[in-house]
Parts: sequence; structure tokens; C-alpha cells
Amino acid sequence: MEVEKQKIINVLKNNYDGDLTPNLLNINDKSWTIAELFIRQYLNNMCDGFGMKNVEEMYEYLYENKEKLIKYNLLSKEGTNSSGYPLWDNYELSPPNTEQSIISEEAHNILHNLLSN
Repeated sequence: MEVEKQKIINVLKNNYDGDLTPNLLNINDKSWTIAELFIRQYLNNMCDGFGMKNVEEMYEYLYENKEKLIKYNLLSKEGTNSSGYPLWDNYELSPPNTEQSIISEEAHNILHNLLSN
């Protein structure tokens, strides 16, 4: 395995408390790499969860290294959330902290507050 690929995986594993077999997790009959799990978590929930920590920072790291993710097959061409809603297409990821992500974060906070009360 290429050193760069292993470095990326190790950075993500250091921020993940879950179990990977060996570096994939199956959700809804689809295998996701650890990189895709962090990307999905950020784009879908904008917060830590499902064993993933420092999700925002990891998304920024992955976004900056997108070409390496593609080169090492750590990012699929298309990605969806568990309901099938598209999160990225043709390897295009939303830049971190964009208006779209701020609106998503505000919606998440509103929903979180409603569910907490």
C-alpha cells in the first residue's frame, strides 16, 4: 500500500472509534471507505457521530486531499446518505464552510434543539 494512502487512512483511524474490516464499512449493502464515512458524516450531519471525532477538521483535510483520495480509490464517484439522497456527484465535494454547509448546520442545530426538548 502506498505510504500516502496509509497516512490518510491512519489520520482518519485516529479520529474513529468504530470497527473497520479492514478499511471498509457496509451500510445499506454498500461498502464505504473510512474517508467516505467522514465525508458522509460531515455533509449529512455536520457534527461528530457514529464513532467519528473531529468530523469538520477531517472533512477539511479530505477536501484538501481529494485528488489523492481519487488516486487511491478512497473516494467513489458518487455518494449518498443512508436514505439515498445524493451528497456528492462526479467526485465533486462541497467546499467546507460554504453557504450550503452553513445552512445545513443551522438546520441541524434547529432539529437537534427540537429533539432535545
